[in-house]
Amino acid sequence: MPVFAAITGTPLTVALVGAAVFLPGDLLKVVVTVLVAKGVHRASPGLIEPAPWPWRRAVEQRDA
Repeated sequence: MPVFAAITGTPLTVALVGAAVFLPGDLLKVVVTVLVAKGVHRASPGLIEPAPWPWRRAVEQRDA
């Protein structure tokens, strides 16, 4: 938002308020996505295998 405000010559507070308009919709989309993902994982528990964290892979490769 600071870059947008600087490029357009808009005050930062106005740019932030303008961006805040989109937050409720974005939060709603996140909630719907989480609920759908939970349902998919509950219906097919082995569908996606969990991957180790990147830093764990580096430690495992170093130890091997």
